[in-house]
Order: sequence, then structure tokens, then C-alpha cells
Amino acid sequence: MLDILLPLSQLPGVTLTGAMAHALEQMKKCRTAENGGRVLYCPQCHTKIVLYNPCNKRGCPICYKKNQLQWQKRTEHKILATTHYHLTFSIPEIYTGVWIQDPKAVMNSLFAAVKNAIKVVEEDSGLLLGSLQVFQSHGRGMAYKPHMHCVLSGGGLDSNKQWVELERLPIRKMEQETKERFENELRAKLPGDRTVQAIRSKIKQYRVYVSKHVGSGKSIIQYLAKSRNGVVIDMGQEFSIDEESIEFREIDNGVERTTRLSKKTFIERYLKHIPPEGFVVTRYYGLYSNRHKNDLRIAREQIGDVEEEYKPYKELCPKCETEMVVVEIIAKEDKQLCFRYGDEQGPPEHGVILSVA
Repeated sequence: MLDILLPLSQLPGVTLTGAMAHALEQMKKCRTAENGGRVLYCPQCHTKIVLYNPCNKRGCPICYKKNQLQWQKRTEHKILATTHYHLTFSIPEIYTGVWIQDPKAVMNSLFAAVKNAIKVVEEDSGLLLGSLQVFQSHGRGMAYKPHMHCVLSGGGLDSNKQWVELERLPIRKMEQETKERFENELRAKLPGDRTVQAIRSKIKQYRVYVSKHVGSGKSIIQYLAKSRNGVVIDMGQEFSIDEESIEFREIDNGVERTTRLSKKTFIERYLKHIPPEGFVVTRYYGLYSNRHKNDLRIAREQIGDVEEEYKPYKELCPKCETEMVVVEIIAKEDKQLCFRYGDEQGPPEHGVILSVA
């Protein structure tokens, strides 16, 4: 996929920020000998393999799948085995241009607004709930559509530390609170932006869409994991490319849809959807925050949710699936060692890595 992205990034009229250019340079080294790596050995069948280090850059089409899977497993382990609500908070389309110019201001304002909306639910119910928020910037066809997803537990602890099911969601009140807090936050963050200062509460296009997942929130987590690392389309698919455009497929509500974009539009959208360096796109509140670890344990006991030991990602032998052990580290500057192991196994092609990462 880098064979597509890199040439597109050099098209006339495509402007790269310093962060974008640096990220692309790091992606070129992803899973290659230039990044160094480690030698793994199987104690069962004596297989030896070399794993070259990933770049771990958001938006990297090579190493993103492993990072997505690790976040998904950690989050599934964290949330309670109970009913969850999937809330999607939308904002008026007029703010899309503001997000393009200053993504951090819009994202931080929306995080604050959604956090406040969930606080409204907690005050209305008298319960300490568990929630996590994930910011997304894209819609279908990689279109610009900043919005927020929230996973909310279907129950919580009351003032006596007793588990109580959540009876209702005050949706209209949540929408109003989101609108007021978001607009106030954004005006404070961007006092010199005429567009932001001119927009007042006449806009009514704030909506909270709700779906209920009985018994578990894992399906929501699986959906959110797909684009959390800045890769907003399936990079393992076959792309149809001609001289002017690129065509790709997406699954939307179980229906496969095809989008065709000009090459310039494709690369601009792809790069713009990569979250700013260092920005936290997932945040945990209430029962799911570190502050309430003991309360989360109490809730687990009351609903009969047996907490299994979290098992971190392990490298398994490709032949016998035994856990492999690291026997040697290859530093970035250790070219001699890279060449020595390269005789046995050189760095795989990027296209191969896409299918197994």
C-alpha cells in the first residue's frame, strides 16, 4: 500500500505538513532492517525467525492491524460483561471546516461536551456509569465528518455501591448539553476565529444516535478498533487505479459500497484523517477510568462478571504455535547482524506483511 501512498503524496498541489512528511518517512522503514528487530526462537520445534520492528505511526498501512487488535483485546477485557449503549454524537457540518484548520480545538471541545452529556445521565440516574469515548473524523468514502462515539454501560453503582440497571437516557437533554458545552468550549479555544464566534445556538443539527447491545459491548469495540489508529479504510483490499482516480470498497451496515476518488482527493483525505501526533483519541471515564478501579471491581462482583487474567499479545511459532522467545536484539545501526540474518530471512515485502500483521 505504501507503493500507492508515497507517489500520491508527491502529486502537484498536495501539501504535506512536517508531521505528515516525517510519518511517511518512518512508514517507509516499517518492518524493514533499517528499523532493527529481534530474533525469535521456538523451544519446541527449534524454528528461528526474524521480526523487524514496526514504525507504530498512526496511519501506517503496514503495522496498524496489530495495534488495532491489541487495543481491542485490552478494551474488551476492561469493560463489564453487561448491556452497553453505543452513542454517536454528531455536530453541525459547518464545523467541518474548523476541524480541518484546527483539529485539536474541535476534538478537545467535543470530548469535553460528550463528557458533560454523560454526566447529565449520571446525575439523572444517580449512578456511577462506565464510559469510553472514541473520536472519529470520517464518514463513508473517507469523507470529512468529525463526530464522537461513546460506549456507555447499561447500569452503574448507586450511592450505596449497589449495581442498578440504567432505566432511561435523557436524549434531548444530552443533545442540548452537548451543543451548549461544545460551542462554549470552541469559542474559548478559538477566540479569533470569526466563523466560530459567529455561530450561535440557532443551529439544531446536534444529534445523539443510540443503539443498545444486550449482554456485551464487544461488538461496539470491534467496530471502533477498525479505524482508531488513523487507517480509515481496509488497506488489504484490491484497489482499482487508473491515471486519474482510485476506487475502493467499504462495508456500510452490511452492504458493500464502492467509492471512486481522484488521486489528489484520496491522498488528502487519507492523510488528514491521521490523528495529530500525541493526541489521545480514546478516553475513559467513570467506572472505566483508573480513578475508579475499586468501584469497577465491586461492580464486577455484583453482576457476576468473573475477571479473567489479561493475556498480552504473544508471538507464536508459525509451525507449531508454541510461544517463541527472544534470543537476540538487532539494533537499527547493526547492519552486519542484519546482513547475517538476512541470509536466512530477509525483511518481507510490505504487501506480504499486510496480510499477516
